[in-house]
Amino acid sequence: MVDLGFVTLIVVLINMLYGSFKRKKYYLTNFLLSMVTCVLMIVTSILTIYYNSVLYQMYARITINEVPPHHYINHGAGQKSFAVFEIGTIFSYIIIVIALFLLLFTIQKIRIQKERKKLIKELLVNEH
Repeated sequence: MVDLGFVTLIVVLINMLYGSFKRKKYYLTNFLLSMVTCVLMIVTSILTIYYNSVLYQMYARITINEVPPHHYINHGAGQKSFAVFEIGTIFSYIIIVIALFLLLFTIQKIRIQKERKKLIKELLVNEH
């Protein structure tokens, strides 16, 4: 899980490094990199949501006899804190929304590029 998250982070950084979002012409590599980024972001988020739900239940069942309270994060008067699970789930849903916006952005860029290519072809035909 950590390896997949690290790979996702590296792919997103490569995508940003090459400025895929700023290019007027979208090359095949930009398209593929954007698609791989979307897929990795969604897969990583879904796995995080799944593992959060499993670990949340396991953490909730821990008793004082199994693990003394000073070994886990306390909230208030000796109560367990479940904030890390809630924050992880919220961030995962946000990342899914961002990935869907990236997908829509990529599709729009391809659509604009096809229209531009068609317009240039029409202008060249009409010019001669």
